[in-house]
Amino acid sequence: MPADADKFVISFRKQLDRVASELPWLSPPTAQIAHAPPLPRRTLLDRYEQHTKHCAVCLAALTLTEHCLRLSRAAAQASLMAALAALASRAPPSPLFAVACALGASAYSIALLRAYVVGPVVGALSNRVAAAPLAAASVLLTACMVRPTSVFTHVCAVTMPLATASAAVWATQALETLRARFIFTEEAKALQISP
Repeated sequence: MPADADKFVISFRKQLDRVASELPWLSPPTAQIAHAPPLPRRTLLDRYEQHTKHCAVCLAALTLTEHCLRLSRAAAQASLMAALAALASRAPPSPLFAVACALGASAYSIALLRAYVVGPVVGALSNRVAAAPLAAASVLLTACMVRPTSVFTHVCAVTMPLATASAAVWATQALETLRARFIFTEEAKALQISP
């Protein structure tokens, strides 16, 4: 015979028996649900829908990653245009051009370093890549202050935007990989290749 301590279990079982037909695992399946095709694996492994859009931390990190991605694309384009302009001129660039290029590269580098998408914890971008435009800008500014009309200054005016552009392209690839981590699981990314 059940003891007094079993009253809760007995009342729970009675309630369960009364409403069992309405529970999803005991109710008879409808024709639509019974014959529905299984969900594709890509939908099942969609990290954005299952986690990222509901998690404030991951959503903020995804927003920051997308901001840095747009910044990297713009920096790559602007740096390539500056390198082409420096290559097209036969004379050393004006100090104003060199300062503008150096300030742009420094601002881009500092923005990446401050965004904390850098380093081994996140794994998106190495510190060397993020700091390369800043180092190239400091070399260019030093060359402009020491010998503004030398060939070395002209070479620095060409290589600094190229260094910034290559760092921005590298950063774009790394940030796209990081962005993909917030949207799909590793297996779902592998399934994107196959139909």
